[in-house]
Amino acid sequence: DRSPSRGLGDVYKRQAPLLLTLASVGIASSADIAALPWLRPPPSESLKSAQHLLSAIGALRLDGNPSDGTPEYQPTSYARRLASLPTHPRLAHMLLSSQGHPELEKTAATLAALLGERDILIGGSREHGVDVRKRLRAMEEDAPFAVNHGACARAKREAADLLKQLRNGPGPHAGEEQGGKLEEGRRSATISSILVAELAKDRALEAGVLLSLAFSDRIGQLQPGKQNTFALSNGRGAALSSSADPLANAAYVVAPTLDGGDKASAKILLAAPLSLIALRAILSHLIEDKDEVYLAPSDGSVRARRTSRIGSLILSAEPLPAPAPVD
Repeated sequence: DRSPSRGLGDVYKRQAPLLLTLASVGIASSADIAALPWLRPPPSESLKSAQHLLSAIGALRLDGNPSDGTPEYQPTSYARRLASLPTHPRLAHMLLSSQGHPELEKTAATLAALLGERDILIGGSREHGVDVRKRLRAMEEDAPFAVNHGACARAKREAADLLKQLRNGPGPHAGEEQGGKLEEGRRSATISSILVAELAKDRALEAGVLLSLAFSDRIGQLQPGKQNTFALSNGRGAALSSSADPLANAAYVVAPTLDGGDKASAKILLAAPLSLIALRAILSHLIEDKDEVYLAPSDGSVRARRTSRIGSLILSAEPLPAPAPVD
């Protein structure tokens, strides 16, 4: 079953798993996809969204833009590795990214299993908040939480199965080309030794780092001067169900589970905190630095700045000298 887990929502209309299966056998271009004998072709907009997701996790590489401006893609060899794991492409990427680091592998497998299950805590986020780390603790035998034992047992079995498949699969360097260079897809799935060392010092950061690999489009940034109001890297807004939640004032979160469909603002159902340092380290391949000229809203003057962005979020902005007026 390659359909998204229940916790992943329906943002991509269930097309990403299908496109990954096609990419794993060499079918990725729009022409090749259109040529398949569909009984009911997938909607073009959901296909584009799914292609964008698979590109972000390294399963597809950009192969130029045709005259109509629509990006074309080709599969990477990493797509085959992602497709070898029986879970959603997002979660497969998180799992493969953890490979070679035993503690991270275990946490990634547990997170993947939890996101495929209903909330294992009785009372859910209403009583326990949205922090996914509390669910990780609830998977331990002596956790001081009331759990749904059936859901917890299923999640434990799934986590064990995923961990076994991950560790029995090709090693973490299986995607390297001759000369030691990582293939294009694999570059976006590498956790640096420096970051691993930092996580060893504070394991509370693990969930946010791993989930950010799977959900780079759902990074939430707390808006200045506003409690429990987040902007997401995909351009949407989001908030926790309660402003009393401990994560309501976190500077950054990653929100794997949202409610609200395609609405402009969503409710965060599960999240993990994420530091800006970890975000920059783990998603550096998606961060864009750019010089911009803009009109200041306060006085309408022309100003310039150098921004660092991930998606629609501005991570930092430094002022630059104002551009010279044009005669």
